[in-house]
Amino acid sequence: MNEALHRTYINLKFDDDTSAMFADIISKDTVLTEVFLYIGRELNKQYKDHNQMLGITVNEVIENVVLDRLTRKPKGKTFVFEQSHTNISRKAAEKCVDKLLDMSLLYEKPKKPYKYLFLTVRGQQVLVSLSKKQSAE
Repeated sequence: MNEALHRTYINLKFDDDTSAMFADIISKDTVLTEVFLYIGRELNKQYKDHNQMLGITVNEVIENVVLDRLTRKPKGKTFVFEQSHTNISRKAAEKCVDKLLDMSLLYEKPKKPYKYLFLTVRGQQVLVSLSKKQSAE
């Protein structure tokens, strides 16, 4: 969601069932869950420290989200995939961010040469629902 569209729907909120549904959708994808939780944690920390959200870039997501994923390792003339604990790839991070933008949980504010990501009110609602869901498990 771009900034102009965000300003149009800035006060629109999900009902409890809708935010729970979005939390369920996000929790089914571990990569999406990690990216969303990281963005939410960092923006909430920024708000507490500076009393405003400064924004998160995709580069920050790539540097700070670490997952267990399959990586390609050479083995003789061929290769095998092994599980390793590495940072998220740029392609995966951008795909997750695009999905969250399309779900209207985030909005972006372009400041050349970067695009800064911010949580919407709906994103905060889903973040709370997701936190409750994870603490219940």
